[in-house]
Amino acid sequence: MSNNHNIDVILMDIDMPILNGIEATEIVKNKYPHIKIILLTVFDNDENIFNAIKAGADGYLLKEVEPKTLYEDIIDTLMEVPL
Repeated sequence: MSNNHNIDVILMDIDMPILNGIEATEIVKNKYPHIKIILLTVFDNDENIFNAIKAGADGYLLKEVEPKTLYEDIIDTLMEVPL
C-alpha cells in the first residue's frame, strides 16, 4: 500500500491463510487509520465480532448478506464521521 489515499474501503475476509483478517485489520488500521475496513465472514460468533471491533474494523457482515444490504453498508461505512 502506498501513502496515497486512493483506497477508501477494504472488504476483508476473516479466514485467510498466513494472516487472518482480524490481524490484517489491526495492521492496516495502525498504518492507515483513514481506510475503512468491513469484515466479511461466515463466522457469526461474539468472540470474532469483539476481536474485529478491537482490531479497528468499521463493520462486520456475514457472507450471506444480500447484495443490496452489502452496498448500503459500504456506503454507510464510508459516510461515517470519525469520532
